Amino acid sequence: LNIDSTIDTDRRYRGIHQVLVYSGRHKIDGDFALPVLGELPRATPNSGIKLEGASLVMGVGDVRGIKNIPTVLWNRQAVEFQQGTEMSALETGLHAVLPAMTLEQGASVSFSMMLGLDGIERQSFVPVGKNNRIAVKSSWPNPQFAGAFLPSARERRIDATGFAPSWEVSSLSSTAQKQIRELEEGQAKAPVRGIESFSIGFIEPVNVYSLAERAVKYGLLFVALTFAAFFMFEIIKRLPIHPVQYLLVGLALAMFFLLLVSLSEHIHFALAYVVASVACIGLIGFYLSHVLGDWRRGVGFGAALTALYGALYGLLISENNALVLGSILLFAVLSAVMVATRKIDWYDLGRADDDMGPVVAS
Repeated sequence: LNIDSTIDTDRRYRGIHQVLVYSGRHKIDGDFALPVLGELPRATPNSGIKLEGASLVMGVGDVRGIKNIPTVLWNRQAVEFQQGTEMSALETGLHAVLPAMTLEQGASVSFSMMLGLDGIERQSFVPVGKNNRIAVKSSWPNPQFAGAFLPSARERRIDATGFAPSWEVSSLSSTAQKQIRELEEGQAKAPVRGIESFSIGFIEPVNVYSLAERAVKYGLLFVALTFAAFFMFEIIKRLPIHPVQYLLVGLALAMFFLLLVSLSEHIHFALAYVVASVACIGLIGFYLSHVLGDWRRGVGFGAALTALYGALYGLLISENNALVLGSILLFAVLSAVMVATRKIDWYDLGRADDDMGPVVAS
């Protein structure tokens, strides 16, 4: 069984939401080797095999994706597929009633066809032949391979222009053929999806909602870092900050994530991030310039928040290095705190007069 597939992807929209769809063109060909006459009862010596009333069955998980009525070229004769499989083992699919013919012993019959199949998210294949070769080409740069078999390492290409993997699976390594035979003999019953298969998923590794979700997860850390900076101002600059002021700044930080999610549904994520961060940093900087008693302190705090949100954006768009970047950021913040507070005597700090500067250990 040989399958050569070309799969194109596209985006469809409904309101502000989008979904990734694909359109596949599959060239399928193969051959059936009939058993020799010694394995079958014969009416007369040297008689042939009369093939009559046989059907070629193709299982399709979701027939709604079939774009047109396919035609199979069976032993150089064109036969049109019909609805249904007429097999209890395969719940959905197509079948083609084959023309009657007489074949010699050990003969093989070839077939070929083109199948157009549309779908969303994932395309699966079932290796039902004795020897199976499946090759796929697509312009989508982010495939996800899953199932019982992985593509051949020698013939696999994945880059920014697309991917082109291939599989070579024999009946010795796959139980799909055995599963179908057992299902048809009534030993079990299952849909085609339950048969051993492998698949290609068309994924977007970093989309708007995954980015927003990651931003919210990191957001708890950034709120904590902002409050830690407030605390450092209280300790080092001896500027008391009321809990209500902590609360208001925390609400402003929370508004950043709400603005980010709502804006990213209408504009590009990077632009939504810039707009949301500028709005919230500007608000917090203006507010703190009065709370901290000096506009320079407010500007400095806003600059620190700008660097913090820049680091957050780097974490969000990184697919493979988010953990190491986050670890470096936390280490840098911890180092800055330790350096800034290295001379503070924490025992005497509580007893120091409110109008005095920070107590420095001798």
